[in-house]
Amino acid sequence: SAQHSAQHSAQHSAQPGGGASSLKLQDGAAPDGTDHMAAFCEQLLALLRAERPLLERRGRLIVAALCETLGPRGIFETLARGLTSEGDLDFASQMVQALNVLVLTSAEALALRSLLRKGVGTAEGAALFRTLYPAWCHNPASLLSMCLVAQAYEHAAELVMQFASLEITLPFLLQIDKLVQLVESPIFTHVRLHLLEPEQHPHLLRALGGILMLLPQSPAFHTLQARLAAVPELGIFRLQLEARKPSKSTASDAAASSLDWRGLLQTYKQVQQRHADRLLEQPRGAGGLDASSGARGLPSEHTAGRA
Repeated sequence: SAQHSAQHSAQHSAQPGGGASSLKLQDGAAPDGTDHMAAFCEQLLALLRAERPLLERRGRLIVAALCETLGPRGIFETLARGLTSEGDLDFASQMVQALNVLVLTSAEALALRSLLRKGVGTAEGAALFRTLYPAWCHNPASLLSMCLVAQAYEHAAELVMQFASLEITLPFLLQIDKLVQLVESPIFTHVRLHLLEPEQHPHLLRALGGILMLLPQSPAFHTLQARLAAVPELGIFRLQLEARKPSKSTASDAAASSLDWRGLLQTYKQVQQRHADRLLEQPRGAGGLDASSGARGLPSEHTAGRA
């Protein structure tokens, strides 16, 4: 059964030496079709939901092993669909954090990461972005990082402005701090290079400037401030001139317009409203995440630098 296969995969991955290279699906239950994949991932989510320590210690390893065996796109898209309707909001947020780290840093998700890096201006990149988006709404910092990687800069800037309605907690700030570390890592090289052309990517400047305003005076603040200070002054001058001219549409703009940005933003608001309602329903002090759980959302600077 799919449940037996998911349990065996998770248990085998959690054992010493039971990593991606040695993981095998048992009993002929390999999810080789859409229905089988959905059932398999549903049972895997149920297992990780019930076994939180397993998710925290081995969750990424389990998903990475499945990506190596079955391919990353099918695994991530199916898990994302399952998390979209997830009732346990804490679990959904934690799971999205783990998946986001894999998308951004793991070798097993390289093909998926490359597809996102092509941007929402390509048909395949837009399709993948659209599929992952509803699940990623459970974790704002992860969603913002995906928007930056996928070059959805205008939407990223809109999301940063939406953060004003969030309860700004220490775990959230820790995740934003880690995002700044990622911006300085090889993963975001294409994003940093776009800063050389501010007239072509004005919304990227707005998004990163918004992140800067969210941060307290800290090393991450000064790191991002220094990065933005390196933006060519001539490019900013050209940006001011371009702002006075009618905008010109490009091929990538046309492809990106296939996405319903207003609908996606509404989805984000609805998901975050569910999280806000849950916090209001809980007794005081029962709904907050501690600093250690919030810090799990994005990889450390050392991890990001290796990717």
